[in-house]
Amino acid sequence: MTQQDHDAQQRRTRGATAVEYALIIALIAGVIISAVGALGSKTEGLYDQTNTEMVDQGL
Repeated sequence: MTQQDHDAQQRRTRGATAVEYALIIALIAGVIISAVGALGSKTEGLYDQTNTEMVDQGL
């Protein structure tokens, strides 16, 4: 294997690694967005319930 072949192989490997890291980051971002959305909906429901109970009690 020549030095040029070795250098080309290293560039391909680094490029593939960068793509893999980008995919992992995208997956993590998707999980975070989903979790925040789910928790946001639950939190909104708790605030609505608390508000309704306070109004019902005349507070």
